[in-house]
Amino acid sequence: MARKLTTATVASQQKTINPYSQPCFSVYSMNHSHGGGYYQYDHNFNIVAADHGTGDSSGYGSWRTYTTSATEFFESTNSHNSVQTNSRASSNAGWHVCHTPMVGYLGHMSHSSPGGSSGSMGGWNIAGRDNGSSYRSYAFRDCLPIVGETHQDYAIFSTTNANDNPKLMFLKRSATEYYNMRHNGRYSQQTTLPRNYTNRSGNDQDFYSTYGGGCYNKKTNKFLVMFTTSSGQFKPVVYNNVPDLREISHQNSKAFNEQYGAMNETNNDSSIHEYFNNAANITEYQQIETWTTYNNAGSMEESRYRPICFLCDNGDILAFIQYSGGVNFWRWKGSDQTHDQRQTDGSLSQNGHYHHSMSWTTLYGYEQGRQFGSRWQVSSDGKFAWAYCASYYYGAGCYVMMVRISDGKILRYQHNDGGDGRQPFPLGPNSMGWSMTANGDGGAGMRIGAIDLKYEFDKRGYGEELSLDGVLMTHNFECGSYSTTYPCIIPAKYDTSLFCSEPHMPNVSEL
Repeated sequence: MARKLTTATVASQQKTINPYSQPCFSVYSMNHSHGGGYYQYDHNFNIVAADHGTGDSSGYGSWRTYTTSATEFFESTNSHNSVQTNSRASSNAGWHVCHTPMVGYLGHMSHSSPGGSSGSMGGWNIAGRDNGSSYRSYAFRDCLPIVGETHQDYAIFSTTNANDNPKLMFLKRSATEYYNMRHNGRYSQQTTLPRNYTNRSGNDQDFYSTYGGGCYNKKTNKFLVMFTTSSGQFKPVVYNNVPDLREISHQNSKAFNEQYGAMNETNNDSSIHEYFNNAANITEYQQIETWTTYNNAGSMEESRYRPICFLCDNGDILAFIQYSGGVNFWRWKGSDQTHDQRQTDGSLSQNGHYHHSMSWTTLYGYEQGRQFGSRWQVSSDGKFAWAYCASYYYGAGCYVMMVRISDGKILRYQHNDGGDGRQPFPLGPNSMGWSMTANGDGGAGMRIGAIDLKYEFDKRGYGEELSLDGVLMTHNFECGSYSTTYPCIIPAKYDTSLFCSEPHMPNVSEL
């Protein structure tokens, strides 16, 4: 008698990674009397790793945070603000881990970011008596936005020396590597740009270079360089059909050393230098004609030499500019490369002219220390970005400009807080995590929430205010101390491309 054969569905495992299981951020706190450590979470807000050290009155753990029994950095640095979280952001102007501008695209200024496809450690302190923070701060100041990119494993840096030609460096996504290459290396990853362009009167003029003033839009294959004058009037220049800058960042010898070899410092005959110095590749936008006293108040260097810029898919350029009493938003329209004039009623308009100011009290820029100033981050899918800074001079509170890269639509937020910092981080494919560095005493833990940017931009009008603090939750995120402590966020560095390709989960097939 013949046997009857049947088929059954079986699970076919794909050798892929669930992107949401990757490390997203860590919560860090350190009260050297009570201990502290790192608590790492994935993109579903599940805890995936934890490292905790003991304080001065506890037993011996894997590492101690105080007295001569400490075996790592913490013993010699327990009294420094780049390590301890004993006070609010507003109480110290130094390298305080809780300051709003201590986080950005490169992670946290004082702590190594968790990375990889799965978490094993929440991070580690690299400050060493504030020195490490000081070294890494150059990169946080000089790093320029990358949008329209799903592989966010590299960084582009732009630096200035007043009236010198702008310099670009293409490197890995590492603040430590940038410091090493800029101060200890031979600059083989560097190229220079011209700075002679047409001003608003139609005459050729030399413009000043800026720190991090630019943007690479990978989707449109365009690169923005933002120049400035001594009085802070900005001039955008856009390069078209740029080479693959990610490839150059990872394999810079291929592009930079075609003629002179690895020790070349000028690269004047390399293909990348030829590209950036060819006027045929350039579209000039109109220089800003009017400039209010806000933009140059108090001779603040941040307002003149450090615009945070986003080059959108439709050609619009949005600029976030911090001055000594607040921030300004400016837009150039991609349709005709003209900038928007200021409206006398301060209104916001999607189709007409656009300029917006937010102000409250005194602010510090990089001229008061590289730990201060504006920062930026981008969503994992590269479709949304946000620029931000503190609203209180010691690093508390926030001003935020959020941008939809497809069409240049913006949302905004202002919170006048003289006590606690705000630290954002990318979450999932197109969300933004939001945290407040308030006291976690009594089991409150760190205050964290999530904002679905795609939903919010679809729902809200152009220029509308989005209350980010409204999503904050307590008693959900461990910060390592039941006593007084002001925890901070360490954004992770994960494979962003996993959110933008399929499949990542096991699928089912029939045999």
